[in-house]
Amino acid sequence: MKLNSTMKSITVKEFTDLKLDKLIKLEPSFQRGTDDVSSWNDENKKDYIHSTLEGTATNFIHLVNVKKALEYNEGGDPESYEYFKKLDEEGYIYLSIDGNNRSISLKDFRNNTFKMYQRDYQLEKVMIEVKSDYATYDTMDNRLKESFDNTSVNIIIYSNVTFKKCSELFRDVNRGKSLNDQQFRQSYICKTADFVREQRSKFMKSFQNFMTEGDIRELKGDEFVAKMISYAFYGDSDKKKLDKLYFESKNGHVEKLRLFSNNNPTFLKVLNNFFTDISVSTNKLSSNAIFDYYKLLSDYANDNVKIDNRKEFYKLWLENYCDLQSDNKTYKIADNDTEYTFNDTIRKIQIVFSDFRQETIKDKIESIAIEKGYLIQQGENKDREFTRLQKYALWKKQDGKSTITGKEIPLTEIYDHTKWQADHIKSWDQGGLTTIDNGQLIESSINASLGNKMKTIDITA
Repeated sequence: MKLNSTMKSITVKEFTDLKLDKLIKLEPSFQRGTDDVSSWNDENKKDYIHSTLEGTATNFIHLVNVKKALEYNEGGDPESYEYFKKLDEEGYIYLSIDGNNRSISLKDFRNNTFKMYQRDYQLEKVMIEVKSDYATYDTMDNRLKESFDNTSVNIIIYSNVTFKKCSELFRDVNRGKSLNDQQFRQSYICKTADFVREQRSKFMKSFQNFMTEGDIRELKGDEFVAKMISYAFYGDSDKKKLDKLYFESKNGHVEKLRLFSNNNPTFLKVLNNFFTDISVSTNKLSSNAIFDYYKLLSDYANDNVKIDNRKEFYKLWLENYCDLQSDNKTYKIADNDTEYTFNDTIRKIQIVFSDFRQETIKDKIESIAIEKGYLIQQGENKDREFTRLQKYALWKKQDGKSTITGKEIPLTEIYDHTKWQADHIKSWDQGGLTTIDNGQLIESSINASLGNKMKTIDITA
């Protein structure tokens, strides 16, 4: 159905008053940056204020009329009705779809958080010079302020929209503006997006230890959290798996809520421990390097290895990782003719380089950590569950094929427990050991259906 929209112009002051009076709702899903923080830096904001004064800031700001959207959804989509009802009860007049950077810039300028350019502006018959001491909203020349306040802001107001349609509208409006991958994902209305935003906000101090303010504004912190979720549940964090957390990529719409973390206390514990550890310092390591520490914690948790005295363990990891990064020694990496330094591999996204770094840092610190009591192998669960190394060994033993169906098992999927699982041939409950001889890597759906039955299959038959 075609959207009903109205185009109108209001003054900068009228629009900014709406913003300052909290009558325009900024929905996090419809933003390139974070909640009340523009993805623009101060220079970008200055450019917009300059364009406004010059009368060239003519692009439309897209809004939804809350009351009309509420009326439209009454008796229709219940989720949308409840959403707009809540906004109406909270006193919002509009929901912002696009133009958040501009509206935040106007709000911040009115709040004197940044200065305008120091230059001359022509106002009819007089030239106004902006000097350093008179470059904020409160200190600017009154004639220039009056001209600024009365400049027109162009807006488009929609009425017959559902909440889901708002999400689609945001992406449609921004198709020519190149949303980055994570901005696109976070525009989807789903629990994954809400969870990711919550973690970014909760652990902002930790993010600031290894990301720039610009990276955080561009949702690189959100992408980092999404990668953590993906690695915990798929054993990898490529674009396809990240997209899968948010939406069904075949048709571009949210069909299932794919946030598994709320049902996995181990993941949440690892996530919290990770951000707590790195909140102290990261020695200016890159995001890829810091992600290696998360993967180490996640792998230990999967192998039921307890980390005692995490403060000292993290210190041990950080010092040795930095030593490896600064070393010029070169290494031969599997399936690569070129030799690389440890630092070279940090910029590589392929799993083989990540695995190399993990094994290299383990070689340096594990014996020390065990001797000092930082790493403690737990008992029963470890004995029962196959480790990631054992799953890889099973994959090699089976020539990359399922022992049940003979189906090819992609190397990139062997840690994805939703597709493939390491299974005891003679079940654990019947005395079977967690060994390579008593193990097989098979389809997760088949493993669930077989239960404790003896499973011996000859795939060459």
